[in-house]
Amino acid sequence: MLKILPLTENNSEVESLVEMVVRFADSHLKPFSAGDSFLPADKLNELVDHASTMGLLDASAEGFGLWSECARGIGPGFTLTALRNLARYQSSVAMYFHMIALGNTAALQLAPKTIPINAPFSIEGTLGLGRSSLSRWLLSGSPALSLDDRILLSNCFGLKDRYQLAYENSPGFWSVVYKQQKMNLCWFDQPVLMAKPAQSQHGFDSLKSYEWQQSAIPKSHVAIDATYFQTLLSMQLLGMVSIGLGLVDKAYAIVEQFVTYRKQGGHTIIEHDAVAALVADLEDAEQFGGYALKQIANKPLTELMFKHALNLKLQAMERFKKAINAAMQIMGGIGYMQETGIENLLRDINSLCVMSGAPSEISLILTTLAHPDAAKVEPLSLRPNIPGFLNHSDILSPFSAFQKLPLLNQIANYKPRSMWDEETRLLPRPLARYRRWVRTFAESNLSPNALFCDDYVAKYHQAPEISRHILSEAGRAGLLTDLLPAPIGSVPLTRYRFPLALQQAIRVEELARADGGLMLLLSAHNLGLAPLLFSGNLSVMKNVVWPAFRANKRGETQLFAFAITEPGAGSDAEDGYGAMRNKPGLRASRAEGGWQLNGRKVFISGGDVARWITAFAAVEQNGFESWTAFLVDTQKPGFKVARTEHKMGMRVSGAAEIEFDNYFVPERMVLGGAEKGWGLNRATLNFSRLPVAAMAVGLAQQATELAIEFSNMMTLANRPLIHYQKIQLQLADMLAETSAIRALVWQFARNWTPRQSQASIAKFYATDRAQVVIENAMDLMGNHSLLHKNKIEKCFRDNRLTRIFEGTNQINRIAVIEEQQNHLLMNLR
Repeated sequence: MLKILPLTENNSEVESLVEMVVRFADSHLKPFSAGDSFLPADKLNELVDHASTMGLLDASAEGFGLWSECARGIGPGFTLTALRNLARYQSSVAMYFHMIALGNTAALQLAPKTIPINAPFSIEGTLGLGRSSLSRWLLSGSPALSLDDRILLSNCFGLKDRYQLAYENSPGFWSVVYKQQKMNLCWFDQPVLMAKPAQSQHGFDSLKSYEWQQSAIPKSHVAIDATYFQTLLSMQLLGMVSIGLGLVDKAYAIVEQFVTYRKQGGHTIIEHDAVAALVADLEDAEQFGGYALKQIANKPLTELMFKHALNLKLQAMERFKKAINAAMQIMGGIGYMQETGIENLLRDINSLCVMSGAPSEISLILTTLAHPDAAKVEPLSLRPNIPGFLNHSDILSPFSAFQKLPLLNQIANYKPRSMWDEETRLLPRPLARYRRWVRTFAESNLSPNALFCDDYVAKYHQAPEISRHILSEAGRAGLLTDLLPAPIGSVPLTRYRFPLALQQAIRVEELARADGGLMLLLSAHNLGLAPLLFSGNLSVMKNVVWPAFRANKRGETQLFAFAITEPGAGSDAEDGYGAMRNKPGLRASRAEGGWQLNGRKVFISGGDVARWITAFAAVEQNGFESWTAFLVDTQKPGFKVARTEHKMGMRVSGAAEIEFDNYFVPERMVLGGAEKGWGLNRATLNFSRLPVAAMAVGLAQQATELAIEFSNMMTLANRPLIHYQKIQLQLADMLAETSAIRALVWQFARNWTPRQSQASIAKFYATDRAQVVIENAMDLMGNHSLLHKNKIEKCFRDNRLTRIFEGTNQINRIAVIEEQQNHLLMNLR
């Protein structure tokens, strides 16, 4: 049984109720508390029945269910504690019980004798909570609102583009609708909710997002005032914070076990400063959340509580998100796999951050509560420009002013272009042509199939046939042979005047912009090839690489893969100091005419479909210093793909666990010579970390473009979102971040010899900042960002892997210091 976590002190009644909740969770939720959080609908319905029988969902003043204390005018101590504990077992159940309890509370207000119970409630508008217009309604009421504010509230809390989190057996749902200058609490029955197909969403896997019908008519409704609205929303927000804190508790519990047995560099990982600092993020979040909720546990929900709830959601969710990201970094590739239970916690906390007001929207609401005239929109203009900006032909536009003086016209005037077009124009012509060509291929082959492939793998745990067709087309186009010049490969000699790392960075970025999963499917192949090229083994080039390249050009796919990661030595394979203190798992022993391999490798990108794998093994009983690179033919006996992992993102590219059982490698398949593999490994990582950084640039570009498209297509108060200055600021940040990390990657990739410090800086900085860009885009898109069909949530899932593979970003920071240590110590000598 999990420990009880009361939020109140010396309150025996609350503690006894919490014990009841923990007993319920231990009896009914424990089988579903680890790994993937999915619960079938019939099981979820059964749990609702059990909770109802126990009175856990009772909203009456006489009951003890969730939120019943508030009905009695008492603080929500029991509810907050109960939700925290439930979320530590099963987040979807905690969220759904929370929504149902709020729905039952709403039923008591409207028509308790005629409305079915156990229906969910949520205040979730088209794009959150109505921005500053909501604050002005709360302060002054509808009659005093401007026309713009009334239109905005009607759009936000109307019936168009609204989604409800529920499950298929729900009897209906509760929400608010702003109509005829009134905020109405409304009851909708099940047919309204279930009319549109369920949309898969980012988190809370056991629930589904259902789209409202625009023709929906509520079965019952009643106008509510600002005070009651604030009370309901406060309960909703505080419940979400409690659930978020439960997610942090669960992540911390998983991490606490992991850091005590996982080793790196001969020590348990908690002994390392980098890991200790990440654990501190978990401790900070848990302490902050627990203290904040305890402060309000015994206080009734007053009007002042509304601001407190908004502030708490804004501050707590950012801490919670940082904490669970830290948990994933601590666990590395293990944390990215669905079975370990961290990746679904990260998706859940992302969902909580965006639901019921994304961070930027809550900031606007809070500011406007203090300053009622804040964030009013510019009047609509009939001119073809964004309100608040001049047309380029206007007299005070810089582009018009530049043309008035001959000298300025020559040195300062220019034609505005998109960031991508301008950056492409400044590339040397062969690289510019290459960039445009890769984009054309990606838009034709990757973009249209991205969501389908991701869905297919999630459902069937294998890649669809279309992915093999894309590989075949990529081979014919030359994207599987572009590490070598023609006639062996497909690179024109004119392009070989430029560093290979820069070419690959350009290639990978454009593929990632179209889709992260299919990009990795195409790009892991080049990672597997790199050690072959660096080894200079001409026999392998002639007898393996050249025939494979000819097959790829015919559309008969032959892929390569790169295998260094082992179950007990993830980071140690990427860090010299750690490698000295660890023992490799895959072993090579002498045999007549070659070597025999025994052992395993894990998380091998493309290892499930590769024909050839570059596998690194230690000789006999020696350490990493004896590492040797072997080229493995996966069609020979002794090789087996043991399993393919279920990943958070980049799903269509498999992460395989591979086994070697007395696998024989001929001497001619040794790359670079016996016991010389460590150098090949490190050289490959120095090369490959630049394309990984470029993956993140491409995903940041994808997120930026999705946000721009959404801002133009989605309207609020009869104007596109891009007309709102807050949206413009967010887009400017995304454009700046994306251009900055691209410039960084290109600058470091221009070196003919990839340098460890530069490659590692590019890798950790670009991937970290790309996540900021993507989260900014999710903030901008609000609850729409959680829907799979809108692509941005997949973009987040795909990018999250870039911060882990090719060395976690913490290992990459250490790699910078490893190279620079002589320079850093100069002043001490």
